[in-house]
Amino acid sequence: MEFKQGDQVKVIDDQLDGLVTKVEANWICFECEDGFEYRYRPDQLIKIENGKAEYTILTKSILQEDERRTEINYSQKVKLQGKVPVIDLHMESLLDEDEQLRSANALAFQLSCVQEALRKASVARIRRLVFVHGRGSGILKSALRQLLDEEFPHIEYFDANYQKFGQGATEIIIHGLGKAGKH
Repeated sequence: MEFKQGDQVKVIDDQLDGLVTKVEANWICFECEDGFEYRYRPDQLIKIENGKAEYTILTKSILQEDERRTEINYSQKVKLQGKVPVIDLHMESLLDEDEQLRSANALAFQLSCVQEALRKASVARIRRLVFVHGRGSGILKSALRQLLDEEFPHIEYFDANYQKFGQGATEIIIHGLGKAGKH
């Protein structure tokens, strides 16, 4: 995703948004309503057009970034461990150091990891999961909940344990699995 001066942007994992003031090689500078300027990498931002975030929910295991295609095995990225598995959706937790995605692809990748985690949980009959998305009501949290509303009507969600995760996680319950297996 290309950014240019004057674009409206929002930080994926935080409750910050504003207008782009400067585009540098690896940094995008933007100014919030409060007059402060912030500097983020492009993969940490989403462009807002007509009041909506520009991202796509992927259902395939292939992302297209620039002109190259990258094969990503979501199954290896999503591991369900523990009685109530916790899946950290921050990019640094999902990707190796040498793997990088631009912002629109990053959010799509994170949502694809959510879909894979839900698929694996259903197969394993795991009813509860926690998705860590970062604090506040940022884009990732909104996109996660929109995905759950639109694609998974049998899933109930709510803010996860505040003492453990603050405002940065969503816990889900998958209904209709029957009796949960032993894990």
